[in-house]
Amino acid sequence: MARLQIIRFLQTTLANLETQAAANNLKVGEPYLVTDLGRLAYATEINAFELVGIENGTVSGLTSLTIDCANNTHFMISISANETFSLSNVEEGIEKVFFVKNTSAGSIIVTVPNTAFDIKTYISRTLLPNFYVEVSVIKIGTLYFWQLSEPMG
Repeated sequence: MARLQIIRFLQTTLANLETQAAANNLKVGEPYLVTDLGRLAYATEINAFELVGIENGTVSGLTSLTIDCANNTHFMISISANETFSLSNVEEGIEKVFFVKNTSAGSIIVTVPNTAFDIKTYISRTLLPNFYVEVSVIKIGTLYFWQLSEPMG
């Protein structure tokens, strides 16, 4: 079992994923962000995949968003205002990945915590309307390792 590995999701639509499955072009275990459904999927065979039943969350008008990792709430999050993320009930050594979508008509800023215990690749990313960003975090000891992807449109 590989741990502490960064998982990258391929961005696709359901129609494209079905086409690739019909052509035997999937890689077993490969993860996908199905943008038209706002859901995750993974390949179970070279010609089959499974959509993951994840909870969607929509928030707006907040200045911070606390994610409860113990209950695995909010994997796909739609936001319409600037947000700063924080976590509660973080289990050590387990990476949590969240996809955040800007549902507003204008650009917004997604920010991760910035304390002495947070190590990050970027502190914030600006998202254009209908763009996504992948936010991942893993806790090792007292440190939190954050990563923000490049925005995906």
